[in-house]
Amino acid sequence: MKKEILSWQEFEVVAGVGLRQCFSSWKKGSRDAHGFKSYSFFDHTIISLGAEFAVAKSLNKFWAGSYDEYKKLSDVGRNIEVRYTLSSPPKLILRPNSDETMKQRHFFLVTSNFKSGEPPCYYIHGHIKGEDGMKDKYLTDLGHADRPKCWAIPISELNANF
Repeated sequence: MKKEILSWQEFEVVAGVGLRQCFSSWKKGSRDAHGFKSYSFFDHTIISLGAEFAVAKSLNKFWAGSYDEYKKLSDVGRNIEVRYTLSSPPKLILRPNSDETMKQRHFFLVTSNFKSGEPPCYYIHGHIKGEDGMKDKYLTDLGHADRPKCWAIPISELNANF
């Protein structure tokens, strides 16, 4: 696991992109396809984008900070997707609506102990190639029979070399 702390300047950039993403989604009437209910900007969008920025910073890769490009561009660089989670124990979640491109991308699992008023601190647990994570042994409904099944890969199965 690698720890990455963002400066206030870095997080200000992230927050700006997050707000634009939220307003764009509201304008289009977009809803989460997997049943997630967000309670505020900070519990999902902005902190999740911070996780993307933290991975980019850690790997010394480009973070475009794009929005309205769902699945067209990778989160980081050309081939990296970032999955931020609040679940305990953390698991990397992959969704069945992923196409062939997603099978070739590398997915990173990130958590945070975000506290308002403190520099954002992220923990990068590891990564897995999409096709290696989309195996029957990881398929689950996570105890939510009303939500679509997904692949949930435990930290112990992730590659910690990055």
